[in-house]
Amino acid sequence: MIEFHKKVGKTFLYYGFTVEKKYNDQLKKLYGLSVHNLQTNTKLHILDKTFDITIRMVDQNRSKTVKLQPEDHKPRHVIQISYQFNQDLLAFFKDTFRYSNSMIFDRELKIEHPEFALFRIEDDGLVHCIPHLSKRESI
Repeated sequence: MIEFHKKVGKTFLYYGFTVEKKYNDQLKKLYGLSVHNLQTNTKLHILDKTFDITIRMVDQNRSKTVKLQPEDHKPRHVIQISYQFNQDLLAFFKDTFRYSNSMIFDRELKIEHPEFALFRIEDDGLVHCIPHLSKRESI
């Protein structure tokens, strides 16, 4: 079982997120990810609902940032949890994390009570999310 926290922000609310690097090998093995199998679908359980999500292995190309050719870099694979095309889940996240969603576009505003989500990936590949909302809201 893998557990990690994610701070709720713009990328989290609209696309998905990258899982911490230390879990890459475990997740590749669990989901059978490789250069020949770059993504797989699974389920996300949050509160009392279930949504479809995609687990992807992405080769991040850093050639633009360091002005080198892509072949001069060794592969940098990251694991992402993606749900950018699941409109039901995106709407659910925006409703569940209302405080963060209302604050993310105002760059002058400092979020005093950030919201987090605890993610737990079980040995069978199912993903669970437990919202930790700001002190201003409760479930």
